[in-house]
Parts: sequence; C-alpha cells; structure tokens
Amino acid sequence: MKAENKDKEEIKMQSLPMFYLDQNSDKSEWKAGCSDLWQRVFLDRPEFVELYMQSTWLHNQVLLLSSDHKKHTVVSMLHMNPYTVQIQDESYLLHYIVGVCTEEKDRGKGYMRELLLEALHRLRAQGEPFTYLMPAATAIYTPYDFVPVAQADQMTVPLPMRKEEECLTAGKTAKKIRVQSLSELSETQMTLLERWIDGQRKGMYIPHNAAYLRLQDAWMHTYEGEVLTAWCEQEPVGMTAYLWEQGEEVAVEFTELILDPLLGEHSYRALCRRITEDIVRQAPETERLLARLDETWTLPENIQAEGYDREQVCMTMIRPLDVTWFLERLPKQDSWEPIMTFAIEDPLLTENTGCYEVTFHPKGKNRVQRSKNKTKNCLSLQSLVQYWSEKNPVYAPELV
Repeated sequence: MKAENKDKEEIKMQSLPMFYLDQNSDKSEWKAGCSDLWQRVFLDRPEFVELYMQSTWLHNQVLLLSSDHKKHTVVSMLHMNPYTVQIQDESYLLHYIVGVCTEEKDRGKGYMRELLLEALHRLRAQGEPFTYLMPAATAIYTPYDFVPVAQADQMTVPLPMRKEEECLTAGKTAKKIRVQSLSELSETQMTLLERWIDGQRKGMYIPHNAAYLRLQDAWMHTYEGEVLTAWCEQEPVGMTAYLWEQGEEVAVEFTELILDPLLGEHSYRALCRRITEDIVRQAPETERLLARLDETWTLPENIQAEGYDREQVCMTMIRPLDVTWFLERLPKQDSWEPIMTFAIEDPLLTENTGCYEVTFHPKGKNRVQRSKNKTKNCLSLQSLVQYWSEKNPVYAPELV
C-alpha cells in the first residue's frame, strides 16, 4: 500500500503505520523527526547528527513508525546503512543496522521487534546473506538470533604525556616515526595507506578507500578528534581514528587502531604523543590523559600489560539471512562425515527452516542442497555463525 507521497511505502501494522525510506525516497520531510529522535536517545552532538544527515542518510534505508505521518512525527526507527564488505576474496554490499531507538514514553510496546523483523525480511529479499550490528547490549538482540562474533577487552590506559620524538635505531641508521593528519596526505600517500590497511586485515572487514577514510575523519572532527597516520620513511606503519571529550577526566576514545606488526609499539607511542600534544594545546590544564581502547588485540603485549579497568565487550553481532550461504562456507569439524545432513530451524525467517545435505569441499565452497530426509543433526543459527566466524575473523568497527 502506498502512502500519499508515492516515494514512501506504508506497511500496515497493528500498532502504528510503518514507513520505508530508501535512497530513491524524498526523505526531507522525515529528516527533522529522525534527527531529533536520534539526538534525544543517543545524546550525540548536533554536529555529528548533521554530518550523518548530510552523508550516510542520503543513501541508506530507514524503517520508522509514526504516530502522525502528516506531521512526520517519528516514534521509533531503524537505519540500514550500506557498506562494501570484504569477506576473504569475496565482496558484498551489506547493510549495517544502526540507530534502533524508540521514544522513551513508547518503549515496551514491541515497536523494535516490528522494525527488526521487517528489516530482516527486506534485507533477505534483497539477496544479502546476513546483516550485522554493534550492540549496546547483546541481550537486546539475542532473541532475534543475532550472534556475537567479535569480542574484545575494553580497557583504559594512560597516554604518555612526554613529547619527545619516537625513533627506531637499526644498526647505525636512526629512523624516525613521522605522524601526519589524514588531511595532510598526498594522493600517493593515500593510495599507499589504503593498500597497507587492507593488507593488515583478513576475514570480514570494510575496505578503507579514500572516501571512507575522509568521511571517518569528518566523523572524528565532530568530537575534536581526527584520523592520524604514522609513517616510517615512506611507508605507513600505523593509523588511528580517535575522538575526545573533556569531562571529569580528559578521555580519548580510539574508534580504530591499526599498527604494523613489527613496529607496533613505536607507531602506537608516536600516535599517542601526537594526540596528547593536540589535546594539551586545546586543554592546557590537562595533567592526566586516559584512553579507552576497544581493539586491544592490535596492541603489543607490553602495551596491553599497562591496561586497567578491563571489561569484555561485544563489538559485532551477525544475523544470518540465508543459511545456504553459511553452509556453503561451513568449515568441516573433525567429528563430521564428508557428507552431512543438518536440520536448521529459523523461527523468524521460516524460509531458512529445513534439512540441508552438505558435501564438504576442503578448498572451495561446499555443495548444499535441500533434503527431504529427516535427521537428528540439529544445527542452531548460533553454531552455524560461530563455526563460520572461526575461519573469518570479523573486523567492522563502524560508528554509523
């Protein structure tokens, strides 16, 4: 059923009318309502929200519930933001679920469930094998069969307040680690940086092209941060995206940190000292600077040892949309036969429910076909994703 504006599709629900917006829709009339709800719920800065509306919002998909569509009043919403995702040697356009929120007075009415179910069906119909998100709490999304795939120790470490240069001594030659802002890089350096970052990743990750990095830099600037790069001679050896806020204590949050395996300690310290200098210039009274790190697996051992206030957090959860895609890439377990039949139940996407015969291939994709034979070998969605992620480490630290 169509709403008054032909660019908006209205879906009748028992509770409130649901509207679907995509890159071909006229989103302008809903922009204010979505911006206001985002800012009230997530408490992001107006500059951050406005940048979102000027960039990602223009080409994403949005589901929203409205109590008064003539006034474009938004009660609950869910955003599906497109990213090109690299998974081993395959590339996919997938949608990242973010911005799931409801007006405080309207919570507990099942609105989030309505939006999530509609999103899952739409993304499956678009041919996407799975969707993913960064959870505020895993308990919110496990009832919808989202599976944790990326765990990390979140820790707080003191940043060095010294200002000396970071140098490497190799024989008689001293090599200095040079730190540059992303905005200072030449096109040649940007190309080198793109290739270097992608060379540090395996499994599932978002390729960092120039457009991605520049937008990431813009996000950081809304919170007085930026994207910094570290270089040894003409080669990149480190990169970080950080933002900071001044509260009771000045704290820096690293949203991304990538370090050369061999020069990690040196590039990390050089980046931290540059950040320290920048922040002290803006807040001269700073005597102690703390950094929150979500991606501790990138740090050298001696840096990790300095951490305190450790807490394990879930960075990413995945929800399968097409179980056949996962079965084709399922690594054979030692206790399994070369040909196995699995029973899979998906209560939310019932198209996935059924029995599947899997012929394992050690080097390529498995052969998968539906089977009419019943089996006691039940494979849960959680196990399916976890087996897959063992061979495909997930790295997707997207803010929005």
